[in-house]
Amino acid sequence: MKIVVWAAEVTPYTIDPFIELQKITNGPILYLTWQITSKWRKDHGWEDYANTGELTVIEFDHKKWWSQGINIINLYKDAVHIFVGFWSVRYYFLFILFGLLKHIKIAIMNEPFSSGYFGYGDDDLFIINWIKVKLRPILYHLAAFFINLFSDDTPPVLLPISLLAKEQLIRNGFKRDSIFPFGWFINKEDKINHLDNTFSKDGELKISYLGSLIRRKGLTVAMEAMEILKNKRVNVKFDIYGPGRIEDYQLCKYQKVNYLGVLPREKSQSTIAQYDLLLLPSFHDGWGVVVNEAILQGVPAIVSDTVGSKCILEKSGAGLIFRSGDSLQLADIIEQLYTDPNKLLCLKNKCKSTAEKILPSVAANYLFKVFNFYFYHMRRSEIPDAIWC
Repeated sequence: MKIVVWAAEVTPYTIDPFIELQKITNGPILYLTWQITSKWRKDHGWEDYANTGELTVIEFDHKKWWSQGINIINLYKDAVHIFVGFWSVRYYFLFILFGLLKHIKIAIMNEPFSSGYFGYGDDDLFIINWIKVKLRPILYHLAAFFINLFSDDTPPVLLPISLLAKEQLIRNGFKRDSIFPFGWFINKEDKINHLDNTFSKDGELKISYLGSLIRRKGLTVAMEAMEILKNKRVNVKFDIYGPGRIEDYQLCKYQKVNYLGVLPREKSQSTIAQYDLLLLPSFHDGWGVVVNEAILQGVPAIVSDTVGSKCILEKSGAGLIFRSGDSLQLADIIEQLYTDPNKLLCLKNKCKSTAEKILPSVAANYLFKVFNFYFYHMRRSEIPDAIWC
């Protein structure tokens, strides 16, 4: 089985599963990327990801992108072409349609889009976000229309990143029987010194947040919950890591809430391992790889119900979910864990049994089964099971 990946950039979660997939297929995997690392990620402390395994990685020539893309499709007619996003690189959608016209095997990964008026990477003007929110469903309906129009009897495999994305695809006109849930997956970092002792009632409950300091991430909700817990004399320490304007959050108003600066990506797991809990209170998160990182290190996560990776927690019980924006419910969940440390211990134990199910090797095996089922076995074999959701 030959594979061609069309990605926007090189990140651990977009490339690690394909490094593992190449071990299964024993065939060449070509990884096309529009750029190695985006400017936005570099501005937020990311460095070029060097671990590309034995994959052939090619960066697009931006001046010859059309001829280069057409040549790739013509050279790899018998490969499965996997596009990481409909519009992660807006030009790629043209190649999706061209590939369908040429009867190429196409697969598309896509995160759920936000229905809230928050910017994705930065805090844009409200009017800009309002326009984007109104346009997104229209764009997806149009995408479904053109993809169905250009497809023959075998439309593309759709790999929604989370069950939230799956529901959106179905709602916007994509065919249900071509949808196979997916996610983002990274490897566990070894040789990490974990928190020595499980939290005890008389101690301090340590919670971390890793991510950008933008409205979409819901830090204001977390702050409100910490204030409620302080008033209830719940001994909680909340540490924040990430790029952005921390001065917008007036930390001086909150007790035991600390900003510890920008954390290099490669230190995420080793940092999370020193805490009892990870908190991701986002108003929208397409997936939230930091949840994977926490579970891999045996640290339960608390996330809002608008975080894509909540499906892992729903399936495994390796964390807890609260209503997006509900600081009272969030505070109540944290207080329960503080009052009854056995509940926290139970969550940690479930992290250990879940970690082996969210590795890139598991994701690669799933992709291999999906492609065989859909493209080569004509959908007559057993439907592959996404064991993480």
